[in-house]
Amino acid sequence: MDAISSSMHMQQFPGNPEKPFTITTQVRNTHLNLHTYAVKPGRSAHALQLFDEMPKTSDTLAWNTLIQTHVRNSDFDSAVATYWQILLRGIRPDRHTLPRILSVSRVDGSLSFGKQLHGHAVKLRLCSDQYVTLYLKENKPRSAIGLFNEMVALGVEIDKVALVTIIGACGALKSLQEGRNVHQAAQRCGLELDVLVSNALLNMYVDCGSMKDARGVFDRMPLKDAILWTAMVRGYVKKGEFNEGLKLFRQMNAEGIKPDAVAISSILPACARMAAHKNGKEIHGCLLRNGIDMNLRVQNALIDIAVMVEDGWLYFYKIRSPLVAHCALMVALLGRAGLFDEARAFIEERQLARHAEVLRALLDGCRIHQNVNTGKRLVEQLCDLEPLNADNFVLLSNWYAHMENWDMVEKSRETIEDMGLRPKKACSCIEFKNKVHVYGTGDVSHPRSERIYWELQSLMEKVEGEGIMTSSDFSLHDVDEERECIPIGHSELLALSFGLISTQAGATIRVTKNLHICRNCHYFVKVISKVVEHEIIIKDPSCFHHFKDGSCSCRDF
Repeated sequence: MDAISSSMHMQQFPGNPEKPFTITTQVRNTHLNLHTYAVKPGRSAHALQLFDEMPKTSDTLAWNTLIQTHVRNSDFDSAVATYWQILLRGIRPDRHTLPRILSVSRVDGSLSFGKQLHGHAVKLRLCSDQYVTLYLKENKPRSAIGLFNEMVALGVEIDKVALVTIIGACGALKSLQEGRNVHQAAQRCGLELDVLVSNALLNMYVDCGSMKDARGVFDRMPLKDAILWTAMVRGYVKKGEFNEGLKLFRQMNAEGIKPDAVAISSILPACARMAAHKNGKEIHGCLLRNGIDMNLRVQNALIDIAVMVEDGWLYFYKIRSPLVAHCALMVALLGRAGLFDEARAFIEERQLARHAEVLRALLDGCRIHQNVNTGKRLVEQLCDLEPLNADNFVLLSNWYAHMENWDMVEKSRETIEDMGLRPKKACSCIEFKNKVHVYGTGDVSHPRSERIYWELQSLMEKVEGEGIMTSSDFSLHDVDEERECIPIGHSELLALSFGLISTQAGATIRVTKNLHICRNCHYFVKVISKVVEHEIIIKDPSCFHHFKDGSCSCRDF
């Protein structure tokens, strides 16, 4: 590199050998780039020497390049030293300087240095600059909120870019209170009804699960496009407020807002969850009339309301010689749709009542729709078909317990004991640091049991404090021991609690259970997934339950 340097200093202008070549700022910047790309940590003396030779200038390109080189080489001390050189020489940092040096404070974990840089950004009026604000967005949302609050306290002028960024941070954290604070700041700035800000506020409230606040923003907006209507519809459906979602979708159409594929795929699940087949067909017709693209999302949403049986029949009748397994799948579709009369007629027509797998398929539908009377008849049939299967008698015992017929509960238990049957014991396991931790119902054998139960009790109190009641219905559950156990003593909750206290925020927690998850635990885990920073996956014999943001991938089926 020294040879290159010497040759550049000796170079003459072409065509005029008498006139020496003047090293301009642009040439020195190019020369500096050659050096800084080869600079190693702690070896930037030559680059700094070039700076000393440069005339005093407000151009920051070379300085920014040197800082970036130090950061790339993880030489953070030299990067900071270069930044101080900029200030000492009276050169004004620009919108490219601060993000580079801010990355040093983030990686180095220096809070005091970060606050100094924030002060510089405020004084230089770069806090609301889009380049810096996108940097904050890439940082931890909590840090971005802290910086925004400081900006407000210092009386810094807030623009819509900063507001949109920080509103997004509140949504990422699902921090409703922080979001409301930012909303108030937007009102004080007169930017609440700005298109970008109001869109961000609406989506933030939807992400935080507050449809009341989201609706307030929505109703105050003077202009609403299809995207905003769709966001509200999707929010209602996601939260389980299906009637409100359908009502708003109809209003959207009444006001002449043409729904697109996203709007259709957002509202169709509401029809599926409510078994609102008529509404689903109407929306399907709207889709066809408006020539809306039948993309994958729309097709999947249509399956939710159509598989609930018409397409099922179509494919079933294409099978030339259907087996019992095919018939069981058709019964499962009918039961899932709540069409129990059709299911019974199908079973009688094809003489399937002596096949346990068919009866269990219909029993799953009874569990979903809480049809306990039909469920009881099916369980009694299963006991006759499989008298040595203890699980059938457990189902019957739980049904009697639900009806508070304790004499029959005791009789069912005596039958199990007299026949020497052994009901399956529920257990759940979770892997942590290459070790599998196994929990039974009411298990207190784990070394961290006290902390495990304390965590669950705290979450339960939080849930009850918000007025949310869990379900205590075990009428068609296939585990006897769980009915009489305290809710937080179920094995899947114990394994989940261990995962919560053992892993970092944001980690996915995976639990496997050998028997069906009960309705109470399923509901409780949905709520937990909304208040903790974890995605939760529980695998039971029927499916993988993926809990996230207060909902489950099984859609409560």
